[in-house]
Amino acid sequence: MPFIRVCETCQVSFLSRHSPRSHNRGRFCSPHCRDVRPDTRRRRSGPRIHKTCGYCGIQFLVVPSEVRRGRGKFCSPLCAQKGHVRTKGLAKPLIHRLCEYCRAPFLVKESEINRGNGRFCSRSCAHQISLDAAILYFWQHVEKSDDPDACWLWTAGGHRFGYGTITILQVSYTTHRFSYLIHHGELIPYLNVNHTCHVPACVNPRHLYQGTQLENMQDAKRAGRICLPPPRCGSDSPHAKLNEEQVLLIRAKSASGAPCIALAQEFGVTRQNIRHIVTRKNWKHLP
Repeated sequence: MPFIRVCETCQVSFLSRHSPRSHNRGRFCSPHCRDVRPDTRRRRSGPRIHKTCGYCGIQFLVVPSEVRRGRGKFCSPLCAQKGHVRTKGLAKPLIHRLCEYCRAPFLVKESEINRGNGRFCSRSCAHQISLDAAILYFWQHVEKSDDPDACWLWTAGGHRFGYGTITILQVSYTTHRFSYLIHHGELIPYLNVNHTCHVPACVNPRHLYQGTQLENMQDAKRAGRICLPPPRCGSDSPHAKLNEEQVLLIRAKSASGAPCIALAQEFGVTRQNIRHIVTRKNWKHLP
């Protein structure tokens, strides 16, 4: 758990994973505060030079080798970005651009623009404009009826079960789930989006509701979309080793006092099978 410590240099409270009992650790809030004190300066880095940040004007320490490489002009990567240089490699200015979604100004590297990136100030803006484009594409491929209670059919691509599909940020969604999302605002992840009209291509939000897989299967069974074969029991089962006459004879002999071992040897089955027949765990449909 983190501990609240007080920096010995700037007297600012900060969170540290070292407890106050560890006297040699967690004493300073940053490497800058640690290196300001000569008694705690790292010996392996050698003597450091006092420099003034080119953006915020704060005094900081830098290794002489960084100065010889042309670095050490800014106290942090944030000041380096605002000062229009990169912290690694050659100094290249950042380009001012306007976000295509929120129209807010931001800085971007020239290499990102050359790759076709740098259109949005944040990932949320990129996701939002992709969502808006997907909604526009969605309504362009929906055959919407004047009757609000009629089915709205998806006319674009889908898979073999009849459900439509739409892709947003390389993630594929079924169109009826996407319709429920844009009309109701959220989706419960562990629930299905079921149809009351039993038309897979329908995206009318009045025909959609969220429910479990069990509710979906029960609804499909009531609508006649699932045809289950009748259960095969007794001698009709392919796994049956006995018939109805033999089962009734086993129960009669067991009632007269015959042991299960003798009945199992007589009918060629296991003793466990005889016990299940006698206790009516198996062959429940017979008296």
